Amino acid sequence: MNSTTCVIGSLLSVMTMTAMANEPRYAIIDLGSLGGDALSTAPGSIATSVSSSGMAVGTSVTGDTDGTLGAFIWMKNAMQLLAPGLPANLVRASAISDSGIIIGVAYDLGDTEPSAIQWTNGTPVTLGLFEGVDVNDVGHVAGRRMIPPMQAQTMAVAHLGAGLIDLGTFGGSSSGAYGIDGLDRIVGSADNTVGIRRPFLWNGTLHDLGTLGGAGGEAMKIATTGWIVGWSRRSDGAPHATRWQIDAGGAVLQTIDLGELGGGFSYAYDVAADGRCVGTSDSRAFLWADGVMTDLNDLVSDELGWSLYTANAINGEYIVGHGRHLGLLRAYLMRPAAPADVNGNGFVNIDDLLDVIQAFGPCAGCPEDVNCNGTVNIDDLVAVLNAWTN
Repeated sequence: MNSTTCVIGSLLSVMTMTAMANEPRYAIIDLGSLGGDALSTAPGSIATSVSSSGMAVGTSVTGDTDGTLGAFIWMKNAMQLLAPGLPANLVRASAISDSGIIIGVAYDLGDTEPSAIQWTNGTPVTLGLFEGVDVNDVGHVAGRRMIPPMQAQTMAVAHLGAGLIDLGTFGGSSSGAYGIDGLDRIVGSADNTVGIRRPFLWNGTLHDLGTLGGAGGEAMKIATTGWIVGWSRRSDGAPHATRWQIDAGGAVLQTIDLGELGGGFSYAYDVAADGRCVGTSDSRAFLWADGVMTDLNDLVSDELGWSLYTANAINGEYIVGHGRHLGLLRAYLMRPAAPADVNGNGFVNIDDLLDVIQAFGPCAGCPEDVNCNGTVNIDDLVAVLNAWTN
């Protein structure tokens, strides 16, 4: 058994024993804010999307005095302002593709409509008067535009390289598009003739995905492998996180209720290529995999001081979202903890070395036993030093 398998296996056992302390399965990184480490103005920073290489994007307050919001990209262990000099008082980054293309939105004082902004290699381009919500690897965008004259309703739109395409509704007055995959299939929600929001798939034609037996719902993201996630109402009216599976033609093969962590509700916001889902339930971030919904708070070390509220995106090993860290609202990035990252903070450094020293002696199954031989000793110290990152 290798060390990674040993650590994860022991942690799974620990998680089932309520009398024992919570141990990390995931490392978590505070992405910071555009206003500095001490920034306390809500909403702080929120990560909305992550690429397969671990670059994260989102929105952060830029200072405590005016509460202005700016778009950020987090890469190379640092948060950077995505649009310095962009003439807008509120700029958000909504999504990043695996190819590094970013889509977002900008508002300025007096604007009645948002402008969709796309960044390619760091250069911003305005695509038009609509809200860009998701983007794929070739730069095609799903979103919504405001419907004049009152701007009270929105229309789901696609920008597939040559202007906007209205995706329509199910006979109602409003719709929105929230996810696009590599095949230009788009998901979202649209009103029907009696004003009930229904989850949809668009593949050239609008299709109602159905619900868990209740009236309405929304589809939030789609994977090229055919998984769609969002939420829909059960027959008792409760909104529950939902995963749909579709075939190549768009027909629904399966609809699954992902459950809840409590509180009577759950919402799924993203799905990985392998079908794992993330979202929120009872104001707690969750990961759903292999039929089980797990509170992400249970997968990070209690000692790090996190309360994870939402998980907004998942891509390969990475999960990003929003929570409270040491009292401050912060964006986070999670990834499976390396064996030598004893405290699960995303880095192997002096803190891990001290944890190993303090645990010297018999300690089967504890994270300080990096090589899984049942004893914390000099070999574990060497393993930490060999994995040193900061």
